[in-house]
Amino acid sequence: MAMQESPKSLRTYFVVVGLLSGLSHVNQLTVPAPDVVRLFNYVGLAMAAGFLVIGAKLPTWLTSKTSAIEGFLWASLGVAVAASLWDWSAGVASLSTAISLGLSVVITVYLRTQLRRLAQLGAGPG
Repeated sequence: MAMQESPKSLRTYFVVVGLLSGLSHVNQLTVPAPDVVRLFNYVGLAMAAGFLVIGAKLPTWLTSKTSAIEGFLWASLGVAVAASLWDWSAGVASLSTAISLGLSVVITVYLRTQLRRLAQLGAGPG
């Protein structure tokens, strides 16, 4: 049986993803890197902030802004794919690049699936 999140636990996922992603991007901004890498990290930092905002607002946005949240999830995955493609084209990709991209895909699909399920149930706060 698949896990079924509550609005509260899904909110926690968004906050945790935002915090971990934000910390990762801040850490990567502390080391010298080409401008395009820095740009991806700034965009990633903005996306991390978006995850935090969605986590904070999820109970009230769950039924009214589902498509906007889904769009954000796909945009976030698009940024992860673009950054990974840049790494591969620049010859700096490693196993961690592939693992990071794989995790991004899994997290995005999971969050989207649970978001849609809860929205269809009309789940509110709680």
